Amino acid sequence: MRQLWGHYPRLQQRGRTVVLGRDGRMGQVLRTAWRLGLRATYPLWLIYLEVDGLLSHRLSIAHMKHDWNDRARRDARLFVALDAGQTDDQYRKSGEQQVADLIESRLDVLLPGIDPQDADVLELGCGTGRMTRPMSGLFRRVTALDISAEMVTRARESLRDHGNVSFVVGSGIDLTGLPDHAFDLVVSFLVFQHIPDKAIVRSYFKESARVLRSQSTFFFQVRMPLEQERHLLRRPKGTWIGALYRPDEVVADLSQAGLDVVESWGHGTSSLFVIARKGK
Repeated sequence: MRQLWGHYPRLQQRGRTVVLGRDGRMGQVLRTAWRLGLRATYPLWLIYLEVDGLLSHRLSIAHMKHDWNDRARRDARLFVALDAGQTDDQYRKSGEQQVADLIESRLDVLLPGIDPQDADVLELGCGTGRMTRPMSGLFRRVTALDISAEMVTRARESLRDHGNVSFVVGSGIDLTGLPDHAFDLVVSFLVFQHIPDKAIVRSYFKESARVLRSQSTFFFQVRMPLEQERHLLRRPKGTWIGALYRPDEVVADLSQAGLDVVESWGHGTSSLFVIARKGK
């Protein structure tokens, strides 16, 4: 720490964030007591170094892991379904309804020419397994991944009798450990909207293309700012309302990953849904 003070002697404290600067040019490199998504305060000191103007993703990943583990401990259902008052049956049915509306109704587009019972599916951001459970009844095998070990623990316990589901605690930036060309479908819902850095989202786009089989499908949702929420584009990104996407940015980033948009909807709303396909 003393070495840091020597290199970055100019210090300003702004609320709960400590900002260090070198000759007025250095960006934010040290944050303390960072606010969690909705209410609790972040108790750790994290050092975040900027080298040649490029910020490491390590703070974002550590922040995401910390926040989602904490949310799982405090009230997993609130942060997954935004309804802390749901009964077990209501919570289960909400997942079933979303899988029916978003996935089951579009199987002909999501899995063209493939029997769902022969399909291997990867779910990015499984949370407590609310949508994993009904998907396990649709597909041959579901691999459910989440950045939060606490969420995965709850999901694994909830679905312990579902033999065709396996769980993975993700790195927070890629799909390390999952093999190439292993899945017929990758799905993600209410996940990318919480990621603070578009570079991390782009990494997931590329990694999804890597693990997909030829001509297989990536189905996901991102958050867009409504016209009255343009100020959100200028706000510091957190792990609740993270990076916001315009449709043209999604198309460009998917193209860079080797994925082509097949269908999209939700334009003019806060949620953009996208079906993209990998080439041969």
